[in-house]
Amino acid sequence: FQKAVKAINGMNVDLVIAMGDLVSSCGSNCTNKLNNWKKTLGKLASVIYPVQGNHDRTEGSKSDKAWRESFSLPANGPKEFKELVYSFDYKNSHFVILASDNPEEHLINSVQRSWLEKDFASNKKENIFVFFHEPAYPVSSKVGESLDVNPKERNALWNILKAYKVTAVFNGHEHIHSRRRIDGIYQFVFGNTDSSNHDLPKAGMAEYAYRGKSFGIVKVEGRKITVEVYSVEGKLINSFTFSN
Repeated sequence: FQKAVKAINGMNVDLVIAMGDLVSSCGSNCTNKLNNWKKTLGKLASVIYPVQGNHDRTEGSKSDKAWRESFSLPANGPKEFKELVYSFDYKNSHFVILASDNPEEHLINSVQRSWLEKDFASNKKENIFVFFHEPAYPVSSKVGESLDVNPKERNALWNILKAYKVTAVFNGHEHIHSRRRIDGIYQFVFGNTDSSNHDLPKAGMAEYAYRGKSFGIVKVEGRKITVEVYSVEGKLINSFTFSN
């Protein structure tokens, strides 16, 4: 993680999205753990937008309280998801963060989806990027442990993303990087900056996958999007460009 932070600090990024599981467990000392995590970020802490993962919520509402104490995030989401579900604009793009493990795992519930439709309806930016921890369509070790556990609810979410022509979706949870296109939307998983490796996908499950500690850089030029994969040391592994 420290290596990745050093590499990213040298890349002059505008903002950083952390894809969840910032800590291994969020118990009684979770606020201290999250503050130590922020301290490691250095100057990147001022441009961080975190996604809550399942390991960040091991004690339910107590973990939510620690999260809110540790971060100062947009509070424009549903009331019961304050600073856990939110959106913001940056330049020509709209960013939405959802909670796939709150109040229960493997589910982005109807409260979030109703808010999401209203949020999308008022968007005027040309790109929409959506972030949540558990992938809707896992490709490897988290098949059966992601949003696919609740296919009806997952499909309801994906239909909203399709209806509003979302540019790309980003997830964590699986400890690999992968790229997969579902119904015209690219799903990018960045799930291992500092953890154990999961298995690579079986043939046909992903367009591209990488096993190893890594992070992603997303470059936006109008509707042209480039997603780059880097090792934590800052070595370019893969680059992929598509147009919204």
